[in-house]
Amino acid sequence: MPGNRGVCHVEGRHRRSQRGARVSTTLRHPPPSDSSQGCERRRSATVRRVRLAGRVWGSKCSAPDHAGVRSPFQAWLRRTRNSRSADMSINEKSAGGFAKGTHDADGASEWFGNGRVDAAAAVRRARAARPTEAAEAIRTDRSYVIGGRAWNDLLGGVLDALSIPPAYLSSLLGLPWTWLPPHHRYSEFGLLDVWRPARVLGFVADVVVPSVPATPPSFTPPLLPSIVERLFWHPSLVLQRGDHNNSYTSYPDEAWLFVNGIMTNDALAQLNAAYLADLFHRPITLIQNSTGGLAEDLLECALDKAWDWTRISEAATKTFPVVYDALKDPRRTRVVLIAHSQGTIIASVVLRYMQRLGERRARAFRAVEPEPVYPDDTPLDLADFDPLEPSEIAKLEVYCFANCATTMCYVTTHQGTPVPWIESYGNEFDIVARLGVLAPDPAKRGVRIDGPRYKRKRAWGHLLADHYLQGIERKQRKDRKRGPKTETAAPYILLNADKFPDHVPRLYQYLNGGKPLTRVAASV
Repeated sequence: MPGNRGVCHVEGRHRRSQRGARVSTTLRHPPPSDSSQGCERRRSATVRRVRLAGRVWGSKCSAPDHAGVRSPFQAWLRRTRNSRSADMSINEKSAGGFAKGTHDADGASEWFGNGRVDAAAAVRRARAARPTEAAEAIRTDRSYVIGGRAWNDLLGGVLDALSIPPAYLSSLLGLPWTWLPPHHRYSEFGLLDVWRPARVLGFVADVVVPSVPATPPSFTPPLLPSIVERLFWHPSLVLQRGDHNNSYTSYPDEAWLFVNGIMTNDALAQLNAAYLADLFHRPITLIQNSTGGLAEDLLECALDKAWDWTRISEAATKTFPVVYDALKDPRRTRVVLIAHSQGTIIASVVLRYMQRLGERRARAFRAVEPEPVYPDDTPLDLADFDPLEPSEIAKLEVYCFANCATTMCYVTTHQGTPVPWIESYGNEFDIVARLGVLAPDPAKRGVRIDGPRYKRKRAWGHLLADHYLQGIERKQRKDRKRGPKTETAAPYILLNADKFPDHVPRLYQYLNGGKPLTRVAASV
């Protein structure tokens, strides 16, 4: 159509106004002169008219191509569209009422969802979304995702987790009738034994009195009594627990590590470690994530979960070297890390740091001089560690109960298999698990948990022994038989069976001293 040369035609689809009238708009203006000033006036007029149409009718505005001839404004939109990669749609970078963006072969079109975003703003968004090489690297960097929308993901994830029947105390402690004795010998409720008042008072003091997660200063013994030191300084500790026969040397080719969750003092952590040792017949290295009180524990969880700080929490600083040394030990063919609650967030930090060790291969670092501080409190610096080989990372297996991490991803691949092996377990009404592995809307909150994910339907409670391990023991442990009682995931069900068809939890194969024969290939 030669007569339409230079005409910018912007047409709104039929919409009904608030009064019910059926309206249709066709915005036209005569072609300006060939000067750049005229083109600028024409483009500005078009933008103003598109803005008006979008605000009044929320219409779908388009700038069609007439007989292959485009106005400067159409060419500008087309260049913007062509400059973007195929996988970067406008709705990935949208906000507010900008609901959806599409680009076809003949022109650019955008939906104005609530009539709040005009064409100029849409184009600015599209141009800002051009994935340069650096931006693409940031977009695929999982550590950036953690901090990219920290407050939105963290607070929104909490609100999502609370969208259950409002029995929140039962979500953490189980249903009320399960609080009554008699209890399992490894039950957390057994910690409140009235016949052991010293242990009860110690636990209450540890979880109520705020404390510092650090080694006590050297001046405390002569100036302050030991009880003050115990109350106000709670450093994370690395302790050893013998197996079911109290042996520390069984299974010398394996290393079993356990990281506990929040509100856990040394007595409760030792109780959980004893249950694991009895259940799997292995000696346990307990990485005791000491409690500093509810407020401090929750703050540590928030920082490690939503933000990727340079200085990570004190417990993660203590955990990484222990896992690293076990993987580097040539005697170890298998390193099993079991984590619960906050311990799963710490485990996710460890995996992120393993990724960064691999990224250091092409970088140069200066040697770090040792600092005259207590070794337990030395800040973690990856420059102090040699990179881990894929064959070493392949030794690691991570098993998480009430996994509340935002991201827990494979570190690398070994012989075509993603490593390390990761399994996560969550009770349906455990609000902590609903922050991570059972998140109601993981894509919206930036949650990514790799590996098989298991859910126990209609199950309440967050405690490791009472609400997780006891269910596995009842369903899968048979006297002294090595391995699981059945070839099922009971009492759990597999959520992502499409990626892991016919998969039986690998953790069950360790019961009573059993051992998996092969590593199951993961699906990415």
